[in-house]
Amino acid sequence: TVAGDHLYVAKCLAYLARAQLLCGSYLEAAAATQRATAYLEGQDTTTDYARIELVRAETLASLNLLNQALYVYDRVISKLEDAALQHDLAAAHQGRARTLTRLGRNREAWESFSRAEALYRTVGAAASAASATRLSPDPNVFGHSNPLAGLNPGGVFIIQSELTDASEVWALIPDHAQRFIVDNDIHIFYLD
Repeated sequence: TVAGDHLYVAKCLAYLARAQLLCGSYLEAAAATQRATAYLEGQDTTTDYARIELVRAETLASLNLLNQALYVYDRVISKLEDAALQHDLAAAHQGRARTLTRLGRNREAWESFSRAEALYRTVGAAASAASATRLSPDPNVFGHSNPLAGLNPGGVFIIQSELTDASEVWALIPDHAQRFIVDNDIHIFYLD
């Protein structure tokens, strides 16, 4: 269907924006998020729609376009409340709270974090936290195992690294793992 094609193109553009952001191509990332917006207009509110919007909002926040990111979060939250997609709604509230914190609007951020926590408890996401988050204290973990095995889509992977640049950390992750991370919307954090 045409609607399905539009959603697929928007998803590709959103992930392209994220990849460009990771490579430091900020103007290209911003342009890809704008093009994704056009393809999302008039789409039904589904989990795919919500995840694409969340990727767009995260990309805008990463580009320091915080007010635009907040607008996307507010819009997707409004649509998700009507669609009763609780898990995606919780993720949207979390992203909104992070953006509000960066804007210095801490009271509103606290309210969004509290709402996200309540939603996660409601849908039982806390029970699946073990498969939603992976922590690797070994920076060479990809050389001897697959730390991403069993990690839920939208999950979090935290790896220990002495590196200070995200692109250097990304370059150390094997291609097959990078594809898995992008395809499954895995959030990567690194710390020393």
